[in-house]
Amino acid sequence: MRKFNAFQFSLSLSILLITIGTVDLRVFSLVPLYLTYLSVLAIIAGFIDLYYIFQNVLIAIKAGVLLAIAAILSSVQPAHLSAILQFGQSVPLSIADLSLIFGFIIFPSIYIISYLFMFSKKEN
Repeated sequence: MRKFNAFQFSLSLSILLITIGTVDLRVFSLVPLYLTYLSVLAIIAGFIDLYYIFQNVLIAIKAGVLLAIAAILSSVQPAHLSAILQFGQSVPLSIADLSLIFGFIIFPSIYIISYLFMFSKKEN
């Protein structure tokens, strides 16, 4: 049985939570349609990268770092920050906020930390 590594774990959960958040935002019409399309593109890019990470392609791991940085940078936009401040006002908004926090910040951060740890291990 193959080992499920930190890159696969964090990217898989990030994709899952972004998908949940995207569906939630679309079903409850909390964002314009074009933002849903952008989220779907991000999900597709994540799945493509995840496929190659499962194939142990090193460039895919590095591309995952770029995707993680892009996710974190997109999460600090004013619209996202104001949405987080509205946490608890409604169930759909709270689900979207949790998916934002975990899918765009926590799991991408774990991915980057795992990469830095792997990189520092190679140097020794």
